[in-house]
Amino acid sequence: MAEGFVLKGTMFSPNKLVPTIVSASWDQTVKVWNLENCKIRNTLAGHSGYLNTMSLSPDGSMCACGGKDGAVLLWDMAEGKTLCSLEAGSIIHSL
Repeated sequence: MAEGFVLKGTMFSPNKLVPTIVSASWDQTVKVWNLENCKIRNTLAGHSGYLNTMSLSPDGSMCACGGKDGAVLLWDMAEGKTLCSLEAGSIIHSL
């Protein structure tokens, strides 16, 4: 990991067909890790500030994350694409 890397949270995906863990950090990204080989499957980038929080949908198909930039981004986990963005107007500490 890079020097100064700060991990803000991790979650296991409830999707048992695709063993995955996601991590949010102060590098402004959410990393999607493949648990079968412990390698990064995808990096979800789109925030302009560090991340404080994230949450996965009950089926593991979507990830929401938010932080310093005051935006919540909703991601499609299979495609790694942003589904929508919601502006909160201030720092997001929890979802």
